[in-house]
Amino acid sequence: MIKLMQQIEKRVRKNIRINKLIQRNDKLLVIGDIPKLFLERIIKDPTIKMFFRKSINKDFIKKNKIKKIITDYCLDDKIHDRLESFLDNSQKKKPLNYVNVFNVILAEDMLEIAKINNLSFVREKNEINLFLDKLEEKHKGSKYSFAKW
Repeated sequence: MIKLMQQIEKRVRKNIRINKLIQRNDKLLVIGDIPKLFLERIIKDPTIKMFFRKSINKDFIKKNKIKKIITDYCLDDKIHDRLESFLDNSQKKKPLNYVNVFNVILAEDMLEIAKINNLSFVREKNEINLFLDKLEEKHKGSKYSFAKW
């Protein structure tokens, strides 16, 4: 269990560092329990200001001049969005100030972390997610392959 936490934290750190997702003097709005848990452990720079909320409030964002919003958007959500846009032949637009630090972590791992730490994490169940879960059961690592696509 602790090993899983360390492994996820290591992946998230690497994702933040390689993709330069969080920089000095950033103001972050962190939405959700799992992002709060990890970002409190990862970010040690005192120039980075973090605000923790349960939901997004546009007035709060404008008032505090928040540059980036971090949610619990994970690898499964990224794959779901890609497949949905591919099947619908459309492009899903993402707001510019959203930062996806957990897009290297599977939803199953996020659920496991939530259970270990008694946190809330709700994953939407729909046809595409169920299809991806069945595919992952039969062919391990298929979600990571989809992510590279």
